[in-house]
Amino acid sequence: MRCMLIGGAGFMGEAITRTLLEKGVGQIRVLDLPERQATIDAIPGVEFVAGNYLDLEKHDAVFRDVDCVIYLSTDSHPEASMQDPERDALNNIVPAVRMMEACRHHGVQGIVFASSGGTIYGDGDGQPLREDHDKAPLSAYGVVKLAIEQYLQFYHSQFGLKTFSLRISNAYGPGQLKGAVIGSVARFLRNIVEGETIEIWGDGSIVRDYVYIDDIVDAFTRCVLKMDEMQAGSYNIGCGVGHSLNQVIEMASEITCMEARVEYQAARKFDVRSIVLDSSKMTRESGWRPQVDLAEGIKRMFEVTSVTDQIFLKND
Repeated sequence: MRCMLIGGAGFMGEAITRTLLEKGVGQIRVLDLPERQATIDAIPGVEFVAGNYLDLEKHDAVFRDVDCVIYLSTDSHPEASMQDPERDALNNIVPAVRMMEACRHHGVQGIVFASSGGTIYGDGDGQPLREDHDKAPLSAYGVVKLAIEQYLQFYHSQFGLKTFSLRISNAYGPGQLKGAVIGSVARFLRNIVEGETIEIWGDGSIVRDYVYIDDIVDAFTRCVLKMDEMQAGSYNIGCGVGHSLNQVIEMASEITCMEARVEYQAARKFDVRSIVLDSSKMTRESGWRPQVDLAEGIKRMFEVTSVTDQIFLKND
């Protein structure tokens, strides 16, 4: 199996790369920004290609001799997408379609896409939600993720590409402490440890399904290694348990034994009130199950800070 990760030097990508190597995937190529090269250079046996996913037409050759593409790239998040929906669509849908075209022309067998289980459903009723629930995203970010999923389904049905869209709920893990753009658990921990005020939009009752990075990596790895066995399509990746923002803050405060200072702001229209995912389809198809609950995950993240104070640099 020869695998390429687009956006593979970020929070998820680095963890997926290391695990694929451990599982015996011997040929891995990563396309990411040149300033992220050091991350991949620290992993022996990985080929790094410096480039921007927005310019995939300049990197057509990287798709040669590749069996599977893991597509992680995005330059957006829900809040940013609402500031400029046109830019969000242009910078995310078009490059994704270019990636699919390159895969088709170079004979790539399959694509695994990092979609968003936290945004594409909107405020769905009857939670936990299954994959066949109505889709009503409240942010342009969710609309874009859903559009890419539909393009992937189109390329599967029309051209035979084996495509998987992993609808990840709210991802968290130690890698986010290095300065990921999004991630409420990491943000809360940073603010608590640094003595800074946590800013919450709304009253803190918003509920999310939090899934730990190791469980996310396991899901991606299973799609790659079981590509011929699994059914193409969309899969929820969540724990099936919801926690409010207030509960997460309280949990982080208890684990760190530090006081959390919280400031509540006016609620935002694009924030989903509650989302909890039913991931039983992924369990049936691959045997995947989440292993790390939220309390254990926060504890693991906090333990990282005892290893090095460099995790919580304000200017990283």
